[in-house]
Amino acid sequence: MTTDHSPIDAPFGSWATDRILSDMQPNRSVHRVGHGYVSVFEERYVFKVFHDEDPSEPLLIRPKVGHELRMMLIAGSDSVRLIGRLFDNTKQKLIGFIMPYEQALAPGVNIGGEPGERAKFSKEQKREIIDKLCRLIERLQARQIIHGDVKPSNLLLCSDGQVRLCDWALASVNGDNFIAYAVSDHYASCRRCCLPQEPLALEEDLYATGVSIWEIWMEKVPFEDVEEDIVDELVMGGIRPDLQAVDDPEIAALIKSYLDAGPVCSNKPGQTRTVCTQVDVTFNNCRATPAHVETRVVKCYHCQDPDATQQCAEPFRLPNVLVDSSSPVCPKCNPIYVGWRC
Repeated sequence: MTTDHSPIDAPFGSWATDRILSDMQPNRSVHRVGHGYVSVFEERYVFKVFHDEDPSEPLLIRPKVGHELRMMLIAGSDSVRLIGRLFDNTKQKLIGFIMPYEQALAPGVNIGGEPGERAKFSKEQKREIIDKLCRLIERLQARQIIHGDVKPSNLLLCSDGQVRLCDWALASVNGDNFIAYAVSDHYASCRRCCLPQEPLALEEDLYATGVSIWEIWMEKVPFEDVEEDIVDELVMGGIRPDLQAVDDPEIAALIKSYLDAGPVCSNKPGQTRTVCTQVDVTFNNCRATPAHVETRVVKCYHCQDPDATQQCAEPFRLPNVLVDSSSPVCPKCNPIYVGWRC
C-alpha cells in the first residue's frame, strides 16, 4: 500500500489504496465509542470508522472523517502514516481510513475493545522517547499545528523508531478558530477546562506534553486515584501531576518547563468549584526535628458561599510542599514570624 493519492473528497478508486469495509475482514476491535470504532486487520493495519450523526441527538458534535484526514495530511510525517481511505460497501460514502498498526506508548480508554497493556521501557529508553516527543512537539509548534489531544495513548512508537501522533480529530491550525468538541481532562490545562468553548491555543499542546512526559516516566495516568468526575475540578484549580514523585531531577525540571509554558489561567491555585484542597507545607529553614508542618486548606467556591447548606466532608490532599520561606526562620520555630508567609 502506498500513500500517493488524489484529494480527500475524490470518488472511490481515486486513491490506489481505497478499500471498502468488507475488504477489512476478519478484524478485531481495539477501541469502540459512540461515534465510531478502531479495529486491527491482519495484525498489520489499523482502520478507523466514523458513524453517521444520530438525528435523535442533533446537538451531539461528532468527529468528522474529512477533518481528521485533512489534519493528518497537514501534519505529514509527524502524523501516523495514512495508508488509504475506507468507504462503505456501496463505494459511495467515505467512512474512515487505514493506518499501519504501530505501538502506542500507553493503552487508551477502551469501551467494548481490548483493555491493552502499558508498554514497558527502561529509563534510557524513556529518555530517548521523551526527547523524540519534545522534538515532535517543537516541529508542530513551529508550523502552528495544534494536535489538541496529546497524551501517551495517542503517541505511537513507530517501526522506524520515530514517535508520531495519531487521533487528529481535535486538531487544528492556529488561527482557524476550530472549537474542540471534547477534552481529555487528565492532560488538559486549567484554561482549557475553564474555557472549553474557546479555540485552542498553541500552548495547550505544551502543557499536555508536560503531563505526557510525567506519565511516560511514571508509567501511570496522572490523577489515576481520583474519581473521574472531579479530575476537571482539580485541573481548573491549577493542580498539576505530582512532580515530587519524579525520581530524576532533569526529567522533573523538563516536565515543569512544559507545564509552565501552558496557557495562562486566572484561577486561584488550589481553588476549585466543588472540591476543597489541602496541602502540608514544610519550610526549608525549619530547625525542628521532625520538621514543623503547616496544613493549609483552600476552600472551594461552593464552601466559601455563606448560604451553602453542605460543606465538603474531606478536602482532597495534594502532595506535600517544601517552601523557601521569606521569613528569616521557620514561622513555627519563632512565633514572631507566625504571620509571615512564603
